[in-house]
Amino acid sequence: GRGPVVRAATLATASAALALLLRPLPFDRVELTRGVFHSPDAHMTFDVEMLPFAGESQPSLLYYRDGINATISVHRLAGMIALKVNGKVDASNAGDMPNQVLPAHVPLLFGPPARDVLVIGWASGVTVGSVAQHATVERIDAVEIEPAVIEASHLFDDVNGRPLEDPRVRVILDDGRTFLETTDRTYDVIVSQPSNPWMTGVANLFTLEFFRAASRALRPDGRLMQWMQLYGMDPESLAAVLAAMRAEFPFVYGFADQALGANVLLLAMRRPLAPGDLPRWERLDEAVREDLRRVGNFSTEDLWSLLRVLPADVDTLARRAAAPNSDGNLLIELRAPLVSNRTATPENWRALAPSSDALLPALEGLAERFDHEEVAALALSYTAQRQDYTVAEKLLLAANERGRAGHAITAAVAMVRALDRRGALTYESQLASLDEAVALAPDAFEPRLLRAAVRLEADLAEPALADADAALAHQPEDPRARLIRMRARAALGREREAAADADLLLRSAAGHGDAALAREAAALFVATGRWDDARPLLEDELLARNPVWEDGWALLATVYERTGRANEAEMARYNARVARANEVRQLHRLARLALWQGDHDDARALLELALSADPEYAPARVDLESLSQTALAN
Repeated sequence: GRGPVVRAATLATASAALALLLRPLPFDRVELTRGVFHSPDAHMTFDVEMLPFAGESQPSLLYYRDGINATISVHRLAGMIALKVNGKVDASNAGDMPNQVLPAHVPLLFGPPARDVLVIGWASGVTVGSVAQHATVERIDAVEIEPAVIEASHLFDDVNGRPLEDPRVRVILDDGRTFLETTDRTYDVIVSQPSNPWMTGVANLFTLEFFRAASRALRPDGRLMQWMQLYGMDPESLAAVLAAMRAEFPFVYGFADQALGANVLLLAMRRPLAPGDLPRWERLDEAVREDLRRVGNFSTEDLWSLLRVLPADVDTLARRAAAPNSDGNLLIELRAPLVSNRTATPENWRALAPSSDALLPALEGLAERFDHEEVAALALSYTAQRQDYTVAEKLLLAANERGRAGHAITAAVAMVRALDRRGALTYESQLASLDEAVALAPDAFEPRLLRAAVRLEADLAEPALADADAALAHQPEDPRARLIRMRARAALGREREAAADADLLLRSAAGHGDAALAREAAALFVATGRWDDARPLLEDELLARNPVWEDGWALLATVYERTGRANEAEMARYNARVARANEVRQLHRLARLALWQGDHDDARALLELALSADPEYAPARVDLESLSQTALAN
């Protein structure tokens, strides 16, 4: 009969299982966590391989664990450290910092003081660490579904403030929605920052039922801060989420770090923001100010300029929804994966914030005072900090209408920058307007700072230095003015003084983790013979972050030579050549990507650029000739 066959098959299966237990099959964890399901073309090599660098480099995979609910990994990736959940980057110590810091501060600054805060989603721990900067907060509950995330977050201790050591912080290992639906506690602020709704198991944190549970867990004056992506999502999906949120929270405001940015922070409330609910920079604890500085906020106006979307805008878009996203229709659960690779950020912004006319009246109704000078300063912030020229220009007009022309100094400066965005002004005309602004208000910080920046861009280092010095005299701790002064001094050959500025900047919150500053500081330290100060900066950048920096390898070779490390110096010189070769190969790879996408003009331009960098690089020449023959045949 079949008995012996079945027994033999069972024995073979058991033997195979035992063999795997004793000697598991090898697998590449980096490859398994590449996340090719999103923007797959970004992971394609098109048969153009990069040359390997020589020498010992730090591992690219810093952490890996197949957790209970997800695979968690931490990588050195493109000049940063990034935490991935199931292959998708959910946190980093570089470009994601504003999206991790601001969700903590916005709900705590816009509204009455908060004592109890709930954060859903731990990730790198940066958001919880930013909440902990507020001395008035007495308790911080943090819900995280995957224990491995908590463990991995220690790799971000240099940027998250070590919140696990704060006695106010309580980590709750649970599903965020389950916790909200079962807890008896209530909160003043809830911060919800799950992964993208197209990731498995996340969409139910964007539903009507979730927002209902959040509302129940909030005190009467409480508010919900909901992070929301605007990429990989169409307006119909966005409208469905907003409709679900609006069903529980009648007043929803949108905040954004950059115009047309990839994300929006939605502040959901049961009542509108009231007069006095706007923050004032001078009233903040220094720890909060320092935390905000590291993501580019330096004043009251910078905080106010984060506001970009009003409840009326949200209502307009929410009414477009066929139905609110809910457990009953699974609208986002089913639709989000279909549009996850769609580039829809500008389209979503047009739908979410169609008009900026109401921003000024709304802010005026909330501010304790708001004269034309403050309107002008706000215009400057929307221009310089947010790159939101549409709002800035409307504010400029209002400022000039309300005040004497000589008093709207910052408005004149903001207009200069807004016009320059369109290429309407030369350096000469910009500087003429800035000269007028400085003459009208010689003690004002902003005109001096902007004139210093424009002068430096125009290669006028000496006058740029004078303006930077004057700006620092007014605000000695401002890192922007100090950075301009450092660069002006370096351009004038005053490397030792520039290096002193670099020292201060590297120790500041704004300079911490700034790769561009680290590179400039390293070059200054080499120029001034500070080999021991330059070496760790260069090694961190080249061995751990950015090995493609050709000039950096040349600097490191100099450091090694001067410190008697001849073999390492030769390795660094070799890597400089590899970095140059890989830059050419990257252009070639991008050219093949353009061909794959059917864009022959871009492909031709990229191939020509590769050959201008290295005329001997034969593969690019072959592709260019083939492309030319194809064009002739057609």
